[in-house]
Amino acid sequence: MGGGRSLGARALLALISAGPMSRGDLAERLGLSAATTTRTVRPLIEAGLIEEQPPVEVAGPGTTHPPPGRRPEQCHRCRHQAHR
Repeated sequence: MGGGRSLGARALLALISAGPMSRGDLAERLGLSAATTTRTVRPLIEAGLIEEQPPVEVAGPGTTHPPPGRRPEQCHRCRHQAHR
């Protein structure tokens, strides 16, 4: 699995191909534990290769989308879908 690439390279490739995602989603995508994912992305963040964003509320059932007061480009869910 991974074709001999380092975990950091695999994480970067996953983020490039899928776009922004949480550490939990990245861990699941790569088949890693939360702790290993944190150790993997920390040097990438420190090197400026990726940036960590604060958690964003995602609209749930019965709520408007994007949430009131937010433009689609400010919404975490919209960045993953065709709202661009």
